[in-house]
Amino acid sequence: MIAVIQLIETHTVYENAKPMLRSRHGYFPGVVQLPSGELVALFVMGEAFESVDLTTYVTRSTDLGRTWQLQGPLFERTPGARPTSDFLKPQLLRDGRLIAPGYRFHRDDPKQPIAIAETDGALPGDDVVSFSTDEGWTWSEPAVIPRSTPELLEIPSRPIQIASGDILATTGLFKMPDGSNPSGQFGPLLRSTDGGQTWDDSVRYFDSPGHTIAAYESHLAELQPGRIAAICWAFDLAAGRYLPN
Repeated sequence: MIAVIQLIETHTVYENAKPMLRSRHGYFPGVVQLPSGELVALFVMGEAFESVDLTTYVTRSTDLGRTWQLQGPLFERTPGARPTSDFLKPQLLRDGRLIAPGYRFHRDDPKQPIAIAETDGALPGDDVVSFSTDEGWTWSEPAVIPRSTPELLEIPSRPIQIASGDILATTGLFKMPDGSNPSGQFGPLLRSTDGGQTWDDSVRYFDSPGHTIAAYESHLAELQPGRIAAICWAFDLAAGRYLPN
């Protein structure tokens, strides 16, 4: 039997109220519901799809998503800090904290988009994680998650906390700035056993014989305690073609 999704209502998480004054676009929202019923969403805002000013914003809803109130940037930039564009996704942990892992690109050259057309690569960056202990009103400055690959890991969706308490997040591999992919393509799994303080990426949730199939836009679900399913957008880089998810 094929499940049917019925569209009941549509609402807008963010809308630029004065587009004639300035360009502002919202991308990649992620939403969690607090125990109070309030919704907290993180999304990326900037003047263009790859603009230097892209950063994660917080918005909230007290009526199940029908209306939203923009709270502001996830965190305040330290004066003189390296310019970056960050993309974070939220999840509510069982201890009441909010966690938001993601990644950021270094924006040292204000004239360079994130995608490097000359090489088919992407800007360098860091995988990061931020926390909130007050229901998303304030967040810690993103801390770097060490990784074992030279390629930046794409963390496209919010993590899950499974029955054991471990926190899991699926990732994919961006190409290096020069367009190379020394690790090959596969799906690294980020796992934290201590509430998000430390992470391990040694497990692969997806792989292919030639390590040429990329696992993009992936997500996890725990079907039963210890039984986990992952879905991803598969793209064969060697053949240059899309594959079934």
